[in-house]
Amino acid sequence: MPKSEAPTGASFFLIGGNMAFRVVLIENEVTIKVNHLIFTQEGEDIWIPLDDISMIVLDNLSSMLSARLLCQLSEQGIGLMICNQKHLPTGYYSSYDNHSRASKVIGYQIEKSKEYYEPL
Repeated sequence: MPKSEAPTGASFFLIGGNMAFRVVLIENEVTIKVNHLIFTQEGEDIWIPLDDISMIVLDNLSSMLSARLLCQLSEQGIGLMICNQKHLPTGYYSSYDNHSRASKVIGYQIEKSKEYYEPL
């Protein structure tokens, strides 16, 4: 049976009539099967339904994502944030017609200076 855990403190977004609420941190390889995002954490496969995901944060520069996965994410309205070697967000991928509040907030966060985040 696939294991699925909700991260704590996840934001809620309304996407396509569904309430997607999970913000998923990926630090290794990722794939999709049967509308589930699958990745390994501490030696165990984690299966998360794509309908439950609002955003994915990719924090591993060696991870490879397929075009199939990127298409599936955009069709589901799932945002993808890319982090650099210092674990700071450097880019955001979303579907072509996504004009959501999430995109604006992420853009604002990316534009903030390093000094803003140091006290945090």
